[in-house]
Amino acid sequence: MKYKALGVVFFGIAVGYGILSRKVSPVFAWACVSHAIFATAYVLNDYRITCKDRKTGKIPLWNLALLAPVYAELWGVWAIRARFNHDEPIYEEVCDRVYVGRFPFLFGFQVTLDEDLAGQSKKETKEKIDRERTPFPPHVGLIIDLTCEFVEVDALIHNKTYRCLPGLDTSFHTDDDNILEELLYAFDWDLSKGSIYIHCAAGHGRSVLFLALLMVMKGVAQDLPDALRKIKKNRPRCNLSQVHRQVGARLLPRAMDAIRHKPRDMNPWHLK
Repeated sequence: MKYKALGVVFFGIAVGYGILSRKVSPVFAWACVSHAIFATAYVLNDYRITCKDRKTGKIPLWNLALLAPVYAELWGVWAIRARFNHDEPIYEEVCDRVYVGRFPFLFGFQVTLDEDLAGQSKKETKEKIDRERTPFPPHVGLIIDLTCEFVEVDALIHNKTYRCLPGLDTSFHTDDDNILEELLYAFDWDLSKGSIYIHCAAGHGRSVLFLALLMVMKGVAQDLPDALRKIKKNRPRCNLSQVHRQVGARLLPRAMDAIRHKPRDMNPWHLK
């Protein structure tokens, strides 16, 4: 499985830093320990390693400090890949007012201001964006965050409904009850309150699985493979790992049973 392979990679990096800590500087011991901790989390598929708050999208400062070398690498690699990825949009509208994409924070982009920032001074707006430029779909009312390794930006979730299912990259959140809870919340969401933005790190795996499950629940796709084909028409690089497919196959029957008595014509979705 890919997440276990990533665990092996993190263990390898930890060993490298351990050697450097003995031969070059003890400072590398910090990097060694942080990578070893992250490697263990990947091998055990335990998203709780980052202690990300599901209500706020924040990672505790002590955790950021302890695992800073890993976060620096993850965020740095992500930023470089995203910055120079000119042939793929940040997000795609798969269904009417339902978007899937990558983590919505990147240097060098102009911000798409929503109504919640209207009327503020340029200084207030600049402070709210934390001096960064943020790409974002228009009129978003509900944000569903599938990452455990990123800190959600306050300016993005301000005046919006924020929901989080933290999960490791290439894997997924491991509490089925939590997943079902968020699926049902999104299923019942009234799009007149705002569009939905579902994101993970790159918008290729975790967010795609969540959207695919919702598409089947909403009746715009027959099954998960059909949902994936329809998403790929808009976002060709998306793909589900073995873990994603296993989670989807396990959860879909429960999700469909949970909405069995819900009217399908309420808050309907339409493919773009």
